[in-house]
Amino acid sequence: MLKIIDEKFDNVFLRNIETDEEIHISPDDCTNIRVKTPAKYNFQTMLEKQGFFHADRMLKVSINLKKISPEIDKKIRQKVIKSDAFEQEIFDISKNSFPVDRRFHVGKDYNNAIADKIIASVMNDIEEYYIVFFKDIPVGFAGIKEIEKDIYEIKLAAVDEKYRMTGAALSLYSYLIKTYSEKGGKQLIGWISTVNVAVMNLYSALGAVFSEPSDIFIWEKS
Repeated sequence: MLKIIDEKFDNVFLRNIETDEEIHISPDDCTNIRVKTPAKYNFQTMLEKQGFFHADRMLKVSINLKKISPEIDKKIRQKVIKSDAFEQEIFDISKNSFPVDRRFHVGKDYNNAIADKIIASVMNDIEEYYIVFFKDIPVGFAGIKEIEKDIYEIKLAAVDEKYRMTGAALSLYSYLIKTYSEKGGKQLIGWISTVNVAVMNLYSALGAVFSEPSDIFIWEKS
């Protein structure tokens, strides 16, 4: 399996590669390359020899929508709605929530200007947004895309740091599980960094299964 997607952000030419095969990667005219591989030592050795550095380790998270808890309604304590009317709020929460996230920071150093453009690009590719509120304030969101029939992926999600102790994330994710289960969905999936313990605990509380450990490597033109 080999997937390659090229993107341009100002003076950054980013190549995204996903592979489960050992390959030689030619930079061509890229300024930055982000590679996702299975979390195996041979890939790390291969890519470090080519000038890449290990940036993150991620896990796939899956929730079986055919077997949801009958108690799921009790977990939804904040208002959640489906809406595409909160683009600026979503962007602002994202900017503040991902200061070192290697989905968006694709160089040796963290570059907020480029990260903001990558976040905006991801936002444009999302089909449905759900917004969670605290006392009528939009405090978090989840962007969902159907990647296969009846399989839905959380492409982007975050809760404003000031409101993370309110239970907003639990309400939001529980609402997603209930909604897509009622739509006849089979799975709700996502990818999370292994350093994000809070989200791992949240998924665990919702009955998620973790699989497919994957490593992220980054190369930047000198």
